[in-house]
This record gives sequence, structure tokens and C-alpha cells, in this order.
Amino acid sequence: MARLHGIHTAIVALCILALSIPAFSANAGTLDFFLLTGYGLPAGGYTDTFLCSREYNSGNEFKKEVNHYLNYGKGLQVVTGFEYYFQKILSMRLSLCYTRGFPPLEVSYVHADGNIRFKEEYTGDMFGINLKLIPHVPINKSASFYAGAGAGCYYALLSIAPVSNNDTTATFENGSLRTSPGLGLNGVLGIDYFFTGRTAVFFECSFDQISFNLEQRKNTNGSVIDYKKDSPDSPAPVKIPGSNVGFRLGIKITLVKPSEHS
Repeated sequence: MARLHGIHTAIVALCILALSIPAFSANAGTLDFFLLTGYGLPAGGYTDTFLCSREYNSGNEFKKEVNHYLNYGKGLQVVTGFEYYFQKILSMRLSLCYTRGFPPLEVSYVHADGNIRFKEEYTGDMFGINLKLIPHVPINKSASFYAGAGAGCYYALLSIAPVSNNDTTATFENGSLRTSPGLGLNGVLGIDYFFTGRTAVFFECSFDQISFNLEQRKNTNGSVIDYKKDSPDSPAPVKIPGSNVGFRLGIKITLVKPSEHS
């Protein structure tokens, strides 16, 4: 609860700052559209019995176990949105974010002879919206360095699909994991270069601190596992991270300049 209170306070502070800056900025008005793509490296992960690959010997006895760690922030990232400059050296960025888990997480049971009893593939999707305050430090007339921070809200999905099944004693169905929305903190560090008056390329490194509460696992055969707090008949909710370090390359296009509406 203390963490959520801190995140809410940060969001409110950013919104107040966003509304107050134009009042004392004499150079407000530049509006950019941007599009970024890159890859997120996981920071932390969650594992459970259903995320463990196992090997068995010829007597069908347990031999080895390998844990796999689930993280929603790992994978291909696409970020788009708008950046508004209150001053030449200060902007507010509104971003819509999407991360597709890649490569998918594979969980398998394998016989001693190497034959796969079954293999499941877990593919995660993470969606989010965030707001960041970003100071800029000009390098020359065309390039600038920037670093900023903010907060946002995120939602995650996970689909489960059987890739192969040679186990005649069990049936493995498609399914999904459902989580509750999560609040997160964000940081960014980058450099942009305007090669024309209205178009820039930029590269940035980002960090997202996010976690989700696992609420339900559901299979298409109708079986459901609910994760409930303080329930003797259900497992307790667990936190699955979406925290990641991302490396992204993008393009920025100026839509409005101060001189066009002054």
C-alpha cells in the first residue's frame, strides 16, 4: 500500500507540474509526434511449478528440473505518443507502450531418450500509458541529450498454447493467465538529432519498474485456478514483474512550432 501511495503521489505531482509550467514559460508550444521500437531485457522474474521444464529417466522417474522466469517486460517494444515542449530544455512526454514477449517462453517435459512428452508455449503482451517529465541539454544546434522520469499504468496478458503433446495420459489445453492492472515508475536516458528542421532520429535507454498481481489461470477445457488473498481454498495472489531495461531507436516529427501559432 505504501508503494501504491508513493506512485499515486508521483503521478499527481507530475500532472500539477505539467499544468503549471506553461504559466511561466515564454517559449511554449512545440509539439512532436514520435515512434520508437526496440527490445526490453527482463529485470527480475517469477517462476512456479507450471513454469518448470522437467526431464525423466527411462523408468519415468523424475531426473532434472529447469526453472523458467516469467517477465512481461521482456521482448519487442513499440512506443508511440506526443512530446510537448514547455521550453527548449523541458518537455512532457505522453507515451502509449506495447511489449510482445519474444522469444516465447517454452516449458517442456522430456523423456530420457530425448522424446518430448509435451511442450507448452507462453506468450505475454504488456500494454501501458505513461507520462514523463524530460529535461534536455543541448549539445549543438541539431542534437541534445535528455534524461527524465515519470509514472504510468499497465495491463498484461499471457496466452498458453501446446506446441507438441506425445503424452497419451494427459491433455494440455490452450489457456491464459489474467493479471490486475499495475502502476509503474519509468526512467529514460537518450540523445536526439534533428537532421531537418522538423525530423529527428533518437536513441534511448529506458527503465520500467512494474509488477502485476496474478489473479487467474484459465484453460479452454474449463478448469480455472483463482488466486485469492486469505482464502483457504485458493492460492494467494503472486506478483509477476514487468520490470525491464529497454534499448530503443525512434523517429520524431515536429507537428507544431511556436512561430506557427504565436
